[in-house]
Amino acid sequence: MIVTQETGGGVLLCVNEDLNPTEYNADTVYSEQVWCQIGNLLVCVCYRSPNSAIVGHDNETNLTKVLREVCYKHVLITGDFNHPSIDWTTLTATQFSS
Repeated sequence: MIVTQETGGGVLLCVNEDLNPTEYNADTVYSEQVWCQIGNLLVCVCYRSPNSAIVGHDNETNLTKVLREVCYKHVLITGDFNHPSIDWTTLTATQFSS
């Protein structure tokens, strides 16, 4: 699926065809996500925009819904979550940014 936006953004997931990836579509609509399945592992790349004027005020809710949808599966989620309160020394976050 190709989505064109005049506001920028987008995510890319490249997987070697020798791994036999298949497209996976999450049931929850979230603006910037792409998934594939490799064996029993779901792989995701997503982008969490810090600008709710672009993505809407339900962006956080939709991201949480996606995470709940896949939380009992084998999942690798990567991307840019734009979370400025991450302490990389302790691997904790003090607050969720909006």
